[in-house]
Amino acid sequence: MSSFPPRQSFLAFTGILALAALFSPLASPGSPLDDNLPSGIRSPLTKPTRPAPLNRLIQPWEPQRALVVALTPSFISNQPEALQTYLELFRIAAPYLDILVMVPNDHPAVQVRIVQMLSQDPADEAVRKRIRFVQATNATVWARDYLPQYALGSKGRLILLDAGRVDFTADPSEALNLFTAPDTNPTANYYRQLQRNMSDDVSPAYLASFIRNSYRYDVQLVRPPISLDGGDFVTLDADNLILSQSTLRFNGGEEEAIISTINEYYGLKDVHFLETLPGYTIDHLDFILLPADDSTILIAEPPPRVNSPQLYDSMLVDQVTDILTENRAYLADHFPAKKLISVPMPPIMRTPRSEVLVQIRQQVVQELCNRFLVNWSDVAGRPSGDPIQKEAQKQFERSLVAQFGQVRFDDDQDLDRVARVVMGESLAALETKFVKQGVAYRTYLNATFLHNAGGKRAVIIPRYKPRTDEEIDILAKMETRVLAAYKEAFPGAELHWLDCDPLIGSFGAVHCITHTIPDWNAIKPRN
Repeated sequence: MSSFPPRQSFLAFTGILALAALFSPLASPGSPLDDNLPSGIRSPLTKPTRPAPLNRLIQPWEPQRALVVALTPSFISNQPEALQTYLELFRIAAPYLDILVMVPNDHPAVQVRIVQMLSQDPADEAVRKRIRFVQATNATVWARDYLPQYALGSKGRLILLDAGRVDFTADPSEALNLFTAPDTNPTANYYRQLQRNMSDDVSPAYLASFIRNSYRYDVQLVRPPISLDGGDFVTLDADNLILSQSTLRFNGGEEEAIISTINEYYGLKDVHFLETLPGYTIDHLDFILLPADDSTILIAEPPPRVNSPQLYDSMLVDQVTDILTENRAYLADHFPAKKLISVPMPPIMRTPRSEVLVQIRQQVVQELCNRFLVNWSDVAGRPSGDPIQKEAQKQFERSLVAQFGQVRFDDDQDLDRVARVVMGESLAALETKFVKQGVAYRTYLNATFLHNAGGKRAVIIPRYKPRTDEEIDILAKMETRVLAAYKEAFPGAELHWLDCDPLIGSFGAVHCITHTIPDWNAIKPRN
């Protein structure tokens, strides 16, 4: 899954004296970068290759040799609470598979941190012995998206099919539009995203080398000429693949060309396109669809409607319901022999009212700056105590008191009183029309299936904590249904919950951060 930044929030107010909290400087945009793309972005490690002769594609439910996860220094530093999710993931996976932790080769401190984490409890010694480190160039943790699919080649060779990510060289202006939200320095943001994608895109070559050298197995790395994230690659059986409409659009919308490439490189006959979840969010099918084998598909139900003052929340529920209903109808129509098992979907995550109010306060204060002829960038874009910032803040406060008297922006009545004048709407109306910038969907289908050569199987299912009193009962009832669905789809498999709350705000869960390598000795060729 693509690495989206966590949702940002603004500082809150506690009355007129706390206005200085709002006037803290903006985040540094970074050093200036050249406007032109550097030459030589493409290299032998990223250029598409010719297809290789295939016996067949290997399915994700077949026996596996190892579980791969990726970690980076920035992730460890910025999301320390998520390390507990990784620790529990290691503990669950260790009895089933080898664990390969992919780390940037120039940051050995990541390896030290993992070993240190596993050394704190003597019971984790067995887990630590199952872990091996793969030195790579990964810049993000979303291993599912940039690591390959697998196939059997001639004479039992393992083929790693490594579709590229975004081709930044095709149209830089389009890439710029796709990967920049409002930013004080969009060019810098673009280059940061470019560097992350390039680093991730090279990592499969390191994984291929690891398999070849550490497992002593013959492998070949093949790069199909298509932009494709692994979280959007859903095989139903030996002939049928599902991609999202997003992947179709991102590859130029040429359906015949995509199908031809999939047939030539992956050996799949038919490609189907389904729509993904709406809004500014992750647009991958592994949030709403999970084949258990070649005859069973777990599919998401529409989320329940919960109380919300925001109109956009209701609109999203309607849009999600339409998409999921249409997707289910498509699958039932085109695959009548396959069993469709419904899995509930948690309520769409609402933006807490405290965050909504912070953003409304900022809108009100910015409009007041315009009215008072105060430069917003002087008060919000300069360090606190800067002479220009101090003078602008004093001018703002004098004008505010002159027009409205004493104002406490953390008081709903005061905020409503000022908003009616400067925004022309009540606070309640502003809350109703509030739109969240990013939509973090929770899902029980972003799960990881483990299956070792000895036949031992498990499913790691994402779990979420209730965010409101209303959700306590909703999620408890859903979890009972989720377990029943997985028991039906994966009979005999052990089921494990994994807390994915630290991940879901960045638009990912356990399937997004994991990748499984098939056990080549247990995979049978097609006759």
